[in-house]
Amino acid sequence: MSAGEPLDEYKITCEFLRFTVLLGATGGLVGTIESETDPVHILVLKLAGLELTLAFGMMDYSASVAWHRMRKRASVLAQGLQFEPFVDSSPWSPITTTGASRYLHLFLALIWVFVIVRGQAL
Repeated sequence: MSAGEPLDEYKITCEFLRFTVLLGATGGLVGTIESETDPVHILVLKLAGLELTLAFGMMDYSASVAWHRMRKRASVLAQGLQFEPFVDSSPWSPITTTGASRYLHLFLALIWVFVIVRGQAL
Protein backbone atom coordinates (compact mmCIF):
# COMPACT_ATOMS: atom_id res chain seq x y z
CA MET A 1 0.00 0.00 0.00
CA SER A 2 1.42 3.38 -0.91
CA ALA A 3 0.91 6.61 0.99
CA GLY A 4 -1.94 7.77 -1.24
CA GLU A 5 -4.18 4.71 -1.01
CA PRO A 6 -7.75 4.92 0.35
CA LEU A 7 -7.04 3.32 3.75
CA ASP A 8 -4.29 5.83 4.53
CA GLU A 9 -6.46 8.70 3.34
CA TYR A 10 -9.36 7.50 5.50
CA LYS A 11 -7.12 7.32 8.60
CA ILE A 12 -5.76 10.81 8.02
CA THR A 13 -9.27 12.17 7.37
CA CYS A 14 -10.54 10.70 10.67
CA GLU A 15 -7.62 12.24 12.57
CA PHE A 16 -8.28 15.66 11.08
CA LEU A 17 -11.99 15.33 11.91
CA ARG A 18 -11.06 14.68 15.54
CA PHE A 19 -8.77 17.72 15.46
CA THR A 20 -11.61 19.82 14.08
CA VAL A 21 -13.96 18.77 16.89
CA LEU A 22 -11.24 19.25 19.52
CA LEU A 23 -10.28 22.71 18.31
CA GLY A 24 -13.93 23.74 17.87
CA ALA A 25 -14.80 22.61 21.39
CA THR A 26 -11.68 24.31 22.76
CA GLY A 27 -12.63 27.52 21.01
CA GLY A 28 -16.13 27.30 22.45
CA LEU A 29 -14.73 26.81 25.94
CA VAL A 30 -12.37 29.76 25.55
CA GLY A 31 -15.23 31.97 24.40
CA THR A 32 -17.39 30.85 27.31
CA ILE A 33 -14.57 31.39 29.80
CA GLU A 34 -14.02 34.91 28.51
CA SER A 35 -17.71 35.79 28.92
CA GLU A 36 -18.08 34.17 32.36
CA THR A 37 -17.72 36.22 35.55
CA ASP A 38 -18.10 33.61 38.30
CA PRO A 39 -14.62 32.30 39.31
CA VAL A 40 -15.99 28.85 40.17
CA HIS A 41 -17.58 28.50 36.73
CA ILE A 42 -14.35 29.66 35.11
CA LEU A 43 -12.34 27.02 37.00
CA VAL A 44 -14.84 24.29 36.07
CA LEU A 45 -14.66 25.33 32.40
CA LYS A 46 -10.85 25.30 32.49
CA LEU A 47 -10.85 21.83 34.03
CA ALA A 48 -13.33 20.73 31.38
CA GLY A 49 -10.95 22.02 28.72
CA LEU A 50 -8.08 20.00 30.19
CA GLU A 51 -10.26 16.89 30.47
CA LEU A 52 -11.48 17.32 26.91
CA THR A 53 -7.92 17.62 25.64
CA LEU A 54 -6.81 14.55 27.60
CA ALA A 55 -9.81 12.52 26.39
CA PHE A 56 -9.12 13.39 22.75
CA GLY A 57 -5.43 12.69 23.31
CA MET A 58 -6.22 9.23 24.67
CA MET A 59 -8.56 8.51 21.75
CA ASP A 60 -5.91 9.57 19.30
CA TYR A 61 -3.19 7.61 21.11
CA SER A 62 -5.33 4.47 21.09
CA ALA A 63 -6.11 4.86 17.40
CA SER A 64 -2.47 5.44 16.50
CA VAL A 65 -1.31 2.40 18.50
CA ALA A 66 -3.84 0.24 16.66
CA TRP A 67 -2.75 1.78 13.35
CA HIS A 68 0.94 1.07 13.98
CA ARG A 69 0.13 -2.48 15.12
CA MET A 70 -1.82 -3.06 11.89
CA ARG A 71 1.03 -1.60 9.81
CA LYS A 72 3.57 -3.92 11.50
CA ARG A 73 1.34 -6.93 10.82
CA ALA A 74 0.88 -5.81 7.22
CA SER A 75 4.67 -5.55 6.83
CA VAL A 76 5.11 -9.09 8.14
CA LEU A 77 2.49 -10.35 5.68
CA ALA A 78 4.05 -8.35 2.85
CA GLN A 79 7.47 -9.85 3.52
CA GLY A 80 5.94 -13.33 3.65
CA LEU A 81 4.37 -12.73 0.25
CA GLN A 82 7.62 -11.18 -1.02
CA PHE A 83 6.14 -7.71 -1.39
CA GLU A 84 7.83 -4.52 -0.32
CA PRO A 85 7.26 -3.93 3.41
CA PHE A 86 5.91 -0.68 4.84
CA VAL A 87 8.37 1.94 5.96
CA ASP A 88 8.75 2.04 9.74
CA SER A 89 8.36 5.48 11.27
CA SER A 90 8.60 6.64 14.85
CA PRO A 91 5.25 7.51 16.40
CA TRP A 92 6.96 10.55 17.98
CA SER A 93 8.38 11.95 14.75
CA PRO A 94 6.84 15.42 14.33
CA ILE A 95 6.70 15.00 10.55
CA THR A 96 4.24 12.10 10.77
CA THR A 97 0.53 12.46 11.38
CA THR A 98 0.76 10.47 14.60
CA GLY A 99 3.68 12.51 15.94
CA ALA A 100 2.09 15.83 15.05
CA SER A 101 -1.11 14.71 16.75
CA ARG A 102 0.72 13.74 19.94
CA TYR A 103 2.59 17.03 20.09
CA LEU A 104 -0.61 19.01 19.47
CA HIS A 105 -2.41 17.28 22.34
CA LEU A 106 0.58 17.74 24.62
CA PHE A 107 0.78 21.43 23.72
CA LEU A 108 -2.95 21.99 24.35
CA ALA A 109 -2.81 20.13 27.68
CA LEU A 110 0.15 22.24 28.81
CA ILE A 111 -1.71 25.43 27.87
CA TRP A 112 -4.74 24.32 29.93
CA VAL A 113 -2.51 23.46 32.91
CA PHE A 114 -0.83 26.86 32.66
CA VAL A 115 -4.18 28.65 32.50
CA ILE A 116 -5.53 26.65 35.46
CA VAL A 117 -2.44 27.31 37.59
CA ARG A 118 -2.37 30.97 36.65
CA GLY A 119 -5.80 31.33 38.25
CA GLN A 120 -7.18 34.20 36.19
CA ALA A 121 -9.43 34.32 33.15
CA LEU A 122 -7.68 33.72 29.86
